[in-house]
Amino acid sequence: AWIDFWSCICIILLRLAGIQPRGAAFTNSTFAFTETSHFALAFGPVYLYRCVTAPRFSQFFWVIFGILLALLLKSATFLVFAFGAALLSRRLMITLAVAAVPLLAGAATHLTYFTSRADVSAHSSSISALVYLQGWEFIIDSLARSYGWGLGFQQLGVHNLHLHISSLIRAINHGKSLNLMDGSFLFSKLASEFGAFGVLLVFSYGMFALRCIRDLRRTHWPTQITLSQCIVVAFGVQIFIRGIGYFYGWPLLFLGALFSLLPAKGLFETVFSSTSKNLLVLR
Repeated sequence: AWIDFWSCICIILLRLAGIQPRGAAFTNSTFAFTETSHFALAFGPVYLYRCVTAPRFSQFFWVIFGILLALLLKSATFLVFAFGAALLSRRLMITLAVAAVPLLAGAATHLTYFTSRADVSAHSSSISALVYLQGWEFIIDSLARSYGWGLGFQQLGVHNLHLHISSLIRAINHGKSLNLMDGSFLFSKLASEFGAFGVLLVFSYGMFALRCIRDLRRTHWPTQITLSQCIVVAFGVQIFIRGIGYFYGWPLLFLGALFSLLPAKGLFETVFSSTSKNLLVLR
């Protein structure tokens, strides 16, 4: 976790210094990620872990660091992680008060990047906001067309859907569609492809994530499962805010965290042999 954290810090320093490839095809990249939001998804869980395990007097510093970093990188995704860190560190009200200072001082004109993404409506001029709204449109249309059963595994975006928001995106993006296959966030893909079963799966995740949030807020020192709990909570950003799909690193890491948090009821169990060697048993 520490190697991952400081490696991400080095990536941030390279980005702020402008030491990275400048490709015309990737206008908002953070090397080695083609999009800054992808970097935010990779950095988010270890950032939450850093905030939760920090001493009480320095947790507020790391939360403010996250907010400033989101502003510098212009990443609405990482801004969600920053406020998530404030929630887990029990510093949410103080953080909201500090974040309101520049708005009250008249600095809202410098935050148009974030305010445009907050306008999640068909009248928005932000492609990111329209792509997010398109994900919800996929859910409604897919459930209606399949009578709640879903379109089927990996079928989202296979057939061209002439939906209102999708048409707006093509009009703004020179006739090109965006995020048809991944739905922009994982809940859109799960609900569209698996119907009511996908909705039930995400609901079950939500209940489990809330329990992890409760435990992290109650714990004042790191335990062996703290990192796993941070990964589970951070995965909510990919489910409800910004996700890439099923087959990439963080869903696999989430499954690993899930197994580590449920050893007694899961597939794996840690036992000790007669030679006192730690063994991993597959039931």
